[in-house]
Amino acid sequence: MQKILPRGSASAVAVLLPVTAGLVAVAYFPGAIAPATTLRWALMSVLVPLLLLLIPVDGGRVRLTPGHWMTVLLLAYALLSTLWAVSWTEAVNGWWQLALLCGCILTGSLASSRTLDMTYRVFAVALLPSVLVAVLQAANLPTWGIEQAREYPSGLFMSSQLYGEIGALGFVLAPVGGLTQLGLLLGVILSGSRAAMLAVALAGAILYVRTIRDGKTRWPGAGVLAGILGIGVGLYLGFAKTTSILLSAEDQLGGGLSRASALRWPLWTDTINALTAFGHGIGSYFVAMPGYVQSYPVDYIGRPEFAENEFLNFAFELGLPGALLLAGIFGLALVRGSGLKPRLAVLALLVVSCLGFPLHMPATVFLGGLVLGHCLREPEPVGARDRDASTARQGTAPS
Repeated sequence: MQKILPRGSASAVAVLLPVTAGLVAVAYFPGAIAPATTLRWALMSVLVPLLLLLIPVDGGRVRLTPGHWMTVLLLAYALLSTLWAVSWTEAVNGWWQLALLCGCILTGSLASSRTLDMTYRVFAVALLPSVLVAVLQAANLPTWGIEQAREYPSGLFMSSQLYGEIGALGFVLAPVGGLTQLGLLLGVILSGSRAAMLAVALAGAILYVRTIRDGKTRWPGAGVLAGILGIGVGLYLGFAKTTSILLSAEDQLGGGLSRASALRWPLWTDTINALTAFGHGIGSYFVAMPGYVQSYPVDYIGRPEFAENEFLNFAFELGLPGALLLAGIFGLALVRGSGLKPRLAVLALLVVSCLGFPLHMPATVFLGGLVLGHCLREPEPVGARDRDASTARQGTAPS
């Protein structure tokens, strides 16, 4: 089944989507309860629906694939689950955040590839201020009121883990071997996020091998070599961090160092034991999960807000239907995607989704949703980009 959308000039979307990307990457609201997330969610709540209104007018001929319908089904089932959710307030909030993720997926499916490429570049460049802030945080220098989460630099984000995750996506989508990509790699290393470093290593290895093989690098030798060395350093530091955790007593661990041994495994075990066939309702994890905690050290770490694994989180809230739909969306994106970088970005998102909660944070929801949607679309025919550019210049639809 397919839906054909009219082709227009694409002028509005071609401008608004990259602008939205830049705003989401740098938005930070000092003094707010959640300075790194409040403004981002607010911006996306306005701009993502606006983009979805503009794309049917300015978009191209798009064929809706099974992945798109799975996205719609996921959102519809989540809405149905509000009927049995523990907290109506949390359910509404959780459903709206999921709606924004699905909206970003649809945006990535409907926007032109040329516009998406520009959006990825803008987002990557807009992440560089966070690299500067992270360097200042690592050096214990003034950061003009920007908070640092625990012991690792977090840039303009809520935690070092989330900063590392969005940095990993930006790294994959940035120009290969360029200064932007190397700067984002530095940020991932400074974040101390092993999940993000693993994502960078997997996606980066494929990206660099393909780039060297095809001879497409714009910075022959130096940039790619620096990237390979940086990934090696990051993996070494991540391994050293893991070793120190495994050799330490639990009561000696603190902050981010406790995540592997004292947080994830006990939390995953308790979450699996609490699963039901149809879930506890969208947005219910924070409210309902404490009643099922047995081995997770609440007194030591605090109340669990997310499952530290998106598939378990979706399974807890939306049951088997939600987990299968999410897995299907990722699977189809990896299998059907035609572009190397978007597919590697989906791979990176999959890795961090297995070890964190990027689909519940605004920046990764925005960029991750775009690359998922980009990979779910039908492959464009040869010459489609040239026709898009000609159409945008003429401001008229082709016959």
